[in-house]
Amino acid sequence: MDIVFKYLADLLIFLILIVLLRKRKVLGSKIMYFAAAMLASLICDLVAMLYRQISGEPTVVIYVVGNFLVVFFLLFYYFYQLFEHRVVKNIQMGIVVLSLLNFILSAFFDDTFFSQFPNFTYFINCILLLCTFSLFFYETFNTDNILNIRHYYPFWIVIGLFTIYIGIMPLMLISSRAQALMDVNLFFFILNSINVLGYGILLCGTFFAKKLS
Repeated sequence: MDIVFKYLADLLIFLILIVLLRKRKVLGSKIMYFAAAMLASLICDLVAMLYRQISGEPTVVIYVVGNFLVVFFLLFYYFYQLFEHRVVKNIQMGIVVLSLLNFILSAFFDDTFFSQFPNFTYFINCILLLCTFSLFFYETFNTDNILNIRHYYPFWIVIGLFTIYIGIMPLMLISSRAQALMDVNLFFFILNSINVLGYGILLCGTFFAKKLS
């Protein structure tokens, strides 16, 4: 069942990409950075699955480079482009830099960085993501977008990403222990179910999204 949810999550990403491309004029040109992050995530999943089927080898390095470097960078940079307040943009650029430093320093000092899931690096990225969400709500609550929050797609992006990354953070941080305490299939079922929920929110939001002045 967990593999079904895994394929469903990838299907949802694909549908999100299609809708984002079709509605890019409504959502604005900056949405393409977010679309690029979704595309990178999808490619990472597909390459990892193909590599695992062909070689049977672990795919940690693919997920680490694809998600921790490419996807997170694109997500943080999307919000940098989205923000308009000068101080908020400067803080977000600092978050972009910290995310890159997090990857570089982890790769340099952690001997198992490319062979085991880097829990500490993931935790730091989640903290940076929470900081980004705080900046988003700070700026949004000080603009007229708050009056049409349901039609403001970046709001749906924040809710979806919060579900995907923060929602699974406790599970990922205790991943080795959790897999020892529970059935591995159950572990990945919970993991993929949360991903499906998060991507479902992102897809749902595209149908509410409208162009706001």
